[in-house]
Amino acid sequence: SCGCTAVEPEKNLLKPGESTKIKTEFDSRGRFGFQQKTVYVFSNDPKTPQYKLSFSAVIVDKLSNVKGAKAPKLEIEKNNFDFGKVEEGKIVDAKIGFKNAGQGVLEIIDVKTTCGCTAALLSSKKLNPGERGTLRIELDTANREGQLTRTVTLFSNDPSQSNQSITISADIEKRKK
Repeated sequence: SCGCTAVEPEKNLLKPGESTKIKTEFDSRGRFGFQQKTVYVFSNDPKTPQYKLSFSAVIVDKLSNVKGAKAPKLEIEKNNFDFGKVEEGKIVDAKIGFKNAGQGVLEIIDVKTTCGCTAALLSSKKLNPGERGTLRIELDTANREGQLTRTVTLFSNDPSQSNQSITISADIEKRKK
C-alpha cells in the first residue's frame, strides 16, 4: 500500500496443496505514530484472486542509550473496568486516570476501541512529566444482551509500552417492558 513496504514470497509458483511464506519489510524512516499498512497478494485462484494482508505498528522516537535519556512513560490507573449489571439500551460511562510518569513529553497518538458501541475521549493528548489526564469511556448497550467484553487501546510515544489496553465489561440485562 506504500513504498515503505517491500514484500518477497519464498515461492512464486505453488503446486496444489503447497504453501509459502511472504517476507514483509517495513521502513519506518520519516514516519511517526500509528501506521497501518496493507499488502495485496494477487493470484490465479478463481475463488480468491486477491488476498489482503494487513499489519500495524506505532513508531516512536528513537531514544539515545545515554544515561538519563528523557523518555515519557504512560501509566494507566486501571487496566480493567466492570460496569456491572446494566439494563439494555442504557449508555454508561467511566473515567479512568492516566499520567506521564516519565521525563519526556507524553503524546497519546491514537485511541482505538474494538466496537462501535464504545467511545473514548481524552482530556489531553499531550502531558508533560508528572501531569495527569483522564480517559472517558462510554458504552452504549443498545441491542446487546449478556456478558460483554471490549477493549480500548491507547497508542503513545512511550518507548517501553507504546500501546496499552483497558478491558471493559458489563453484564447487560434485557430491558424490562
